Amino acid sequence: MADRTPFAAWLIRQREDRRTSMRALSDALLNHGGKASAAAICEWESGESSPTLENLAALARVFDLADDERLTMFDLAGERHCEVLPPQPGPRAGEGGR
Repeated sequence: MADRTPFAAWLIRQREDRRTSMRALSDALLNHGGKASAAAICEWESGESSPTLENLAALARVFDLADDERLTMFDLAGERHCEVLPPQPGPRAGEGGR
């Protein structure tokens, strides 16, 4: 079994928080422009594989990510990896250069 990636941990948390089965997530992906079997989702969660760009975009829509939260994909040593980028803090009210 591959090491669980931050993306895999995020995906598991999202599913658990919403009490969504892998089958239900598979159906939701299809409704949001993606396509993945429950078995493929299981591989994402175990870190054995990563979703395609289309499925990554569909996941963002399924889980209704905040505008400043992003899923990203990168290639490292010929392997595709996914990562969740948390919201970036902006300037606080009243802060700013004068």
